[in-house]
Amino acid sequence: MIGIFTALFLIKLVSGFDTNLPYSAFNECKEYRVDGQYVYKDSFNIHGLKNNRPYDNEVFRMKFYVLTDRDANIMISNERKVQNNDNAYEIVIGGWNNTKSTIRKNKFSVEVVEKLGSVLSALYPTEIVISLKQDGELTVILPGYERPYLNFKDTKASAWTYLGFSSWENTPARWFYDCPLGIDGPGGNDINTIFANIDIRVSN
Repeated sequence: MIGIFTALFLIKLVSGFDTNLPYSAFNECKEYRVDGQYVYKDSFNIHGLKNNRPYDNEVFRMKFYVLTDRDANIMISNERKVQNNDNAYEIVIGGWNNTKSTIRKNKFSVEVVEKLGSVLSALYPTEIVISLKQDGELTVILPGYERPYLNFKDTKASAWTYLGFSSWENTPARWFYDCPLGIDGPGGNDINTIFANIDIRVSN
């Protein structure tokens, strides 16, 4: 029994995945599945999410989990159906075959921020927290990795309305969104998130 716990602990130490996170952690989340296309088929109103709980100086603060091998894509925009030139934030987690994560200012455009590293798994959920401050600072946190994982200061900050998800060709993704923030939000005390946020791994 001790050997199994040690093995799981080492997996978490090396990879950053929370292998001990129970599926019950998703009970209060909503689920959305992507069949394996770089298409944002559906959109969700950010201000209608019950667990979007920003701090006083923020526009939004949201938590997600995702199960996929590569290209966990999040679109934040003011359009239900985003076109390539529409003003938006596209956050790509584990793109390029799970080797790089980025923030873009438009769909499929040039990256304004990027970070190398493997962060996705189809077996273990990757936890993602995204926040936007009123001054235009966009932050992406992956608990278990260095904080923030991605950060971008937009000098032309905007109020955003919609949230969407996509993946890449032939790569399905299982998203859990509108999740309780736990300790990653105001007044949080989620013990699972506390364990996941113990900063014990050497960052990439």
